[in-house]
Amino acid sequence: MNKKLVITLKSDLCVASGDGFSSGIDVDICYDDHGFPFIPGRRIKGCLREVSNDILPQCSDSIFGSPRRREPGCLKVGNAVLSGLDAMKSIADSESASTSEICSLFTRVRAQTAIEGDSVKDGTLRFIRVVNHYSPITRGELEFEAPIEIAEEHASDFEVLVKGLRNIGYRRNRGFGAIKCRIEDACEGSRACSVTEFPSGIAFAVKTEEPLMLPRQNDESLDHVPGSAVLGFFAAKAQKKGMDAETFEKLFLSDVVRFSPLYPVDAKGERALPAFGLIAKIKGSGPGSRDGECINLLCDSLKNGEQPKPLKSGFLGSDYLPLQVEKEVTYHCSMGDAPTLYTQEVIRPGQVFAGFIFCPESYRPFFSEVLRGEPLSFGRSKSAQYSKCCLEEYKGSLPSELPLPVRSGEKVVAILDSDVLLDDSCGGYSGNADSLIDAIAREAGLANPDRAHSLFKSRVVSGYNAKWNQKKPHVIAFAAGSYCTFEAAQDGCPSELLLGRRRGEGFGRVVLKPVTELIPSTESASAAPANCKSGSPLLDEWRALLREAKRAEKLRLLAIDCVKGSKGETLNASFVGRVLRMIVQSESRNDLMGRIASIRNADKKAIVEEIVLSFEPGCDSSSLDWRIEQDCLKCAFTFLKYRVKRSEEGCIE
Repeated sequence: MNKKLVITLKSDLCVASGDGFSSGIDVDICYDDHGFPFIPGRRIKGCLREVSNDILPQCSDSIFGSPRRREPGCLKVGNAVLSGLDAMKSIADSESASTSEICSLFTRVRAQTAIEGDSVKDGTLRFIRVVNHYSPITRGELEFEAPIEIAEEHASDFEVLVKGLRNIGYRRNRGFGAIKCRIEDACEGSRACSVTEFPSGIAFAVKTEEPLMLPRQNDESLDHVPGSAVLGFFAAKAQKKGMDAETFEKLFLSDVVRFSPLYPVDAKGERALPAFGLIAKIKGSGPGSRDGECINLLCDSLKNGEQPKPLKSGFLGSDYLPLQVEKEVTYHCSMGDAPTLYTQEVIRPGQVFAGFIFCPESYRPFFSEVLRGEPLSFGRSKSAQYSKCCLEEYKGSLPSELPLPVRSGEKVVAILDSDVLLDDSCGGYSGNADSLIDAIAREAGLANPDRAHSLFKSRVVSGYNAKWNQKKPHVIAFAAGSYCTFEAAQDGCPSELLLGRRRGEGFGRVVLKPVTELIPSTESASAAPANCKSGSPLLDEWRALLREAKRAEKLRLLAIDCVKGSKGETLNASFVGRVLRMIVQSESRNDLMGRIASIRNADKKAIVEEIVLSFEPGCDSSSLDWRIEQDCLKCAFTFLKYRVKRSEEGCIE
């Protein structure tokens, strides 16, 4: 059953990300690219498990899984995000709001230190960013919502656990992270997306709603969803639906159905190709050089001083320009007898990937039904924080069975769209490039391979079979993005080939293109920003807050510039701290100027007055709210205080 977990803050919250921010914040929180804070799903699930171990230990393994037996539980928890997040993001995009502007509306920085005896312990001052208890829009307690899935038989037990969850996050035993939770029915919005059929199969696209954890090695992530992961997703759904053994074998074990890898989609909606070395980026520094431009090494010539750098990683869009998948590093702590902090590279959410399922027409209804009706998930940690995707409509080009319109003798490049597992003569897999060249030439009717304009890469292919609960054997494969240039032996040749083993898992697809077609474009498409209209008084309030935050950010920078151009660095840090207290305690500008007039040291008073008065001409003080002006001055003098602390020069007493 699908539900929604609503988390209401009863205090400030610090859901630590494991990282800091610049040199000013020692403990930072989790927030997305826009700057909106969120609570990671794994954090919620871990806290719920702690509650379960205390009050319902007999249900822990059934609900949360058993790590020792590698058995998953029935609970799935997504990230908890702010209520009404999608609408707020649309307005933030339309207002071009920065991450810092949005983050400043929902968070603040608090300072903490340790006490030793009757004084502050040296070296213990820490600055912590926290999520504010109250919403800047509604002025009520801030609420987060997390999607959850729980088996029907454990629904009542889970409600007990939710009621028992009272604290979450960093320093939750020191006043932070007090919460109240409740369960509500999920309101799933319907999507009008569908799959696209073509003569030999269906095409579809998915958008990552959560990060994807697709480990490769050394805590790195793949930059695509492999065909084996796509196959595994559909196979799990087929078992859940009770598919008979004969049909299951035909769909997933016999290579009758082939699942291509999911590659990123470019700005034009086209599925990308793995980058291949025939396209190179120019490095040049001389006059008239094309530094940074991409060229086709066979069709373009280099000027004096230009050096080509072949593209060997990433992807190429339909314009044959580089396309990189965005990744990020996440921090986690493994709990147990010896808690360990570790990192994991993941694919960032909000990106679209597309792929194909090559299958007979009779099997297409099953895949279409699963894509439209089932939650999509790929990779690790499907039960919390990672793997969730949603179906998107694919509007790009489709695979064609028509031959390429090439003339005899015309240059053709064969590009490995996926890894290729090629048989050798001993029952294993071949790593000999000549074997691959011969196989492509034989199947496609090509001749005269140009080895000078060819590149073959290899990688170790492994994987994990959840049914076996074991790792798959490690084998050597020709890596996607390898390519070889040939001449057409006759008019026309296939547009794609299938080579080698394990084709059902997406291996063995080779795409052929005329060399003259591979010309990088000088213009790239860009998506136009959405025009978001007012929808409610709360959204209008949010838009006004963003504009106020943008204005305040500009004023803060202006105030800091006033400090930089002054003699403020001749002051000492303790005196600047006293000025900061004056600013905090003042109820108006006139009140502040009266407090500054009470400073006895004429030199110090003159410097402070100069900074404060120099800020006035840069803004319309008649209409400037004192709260905003006060915040700007606090920011400027805080900046000055820490700049003075780092200075090694003497100060005026």
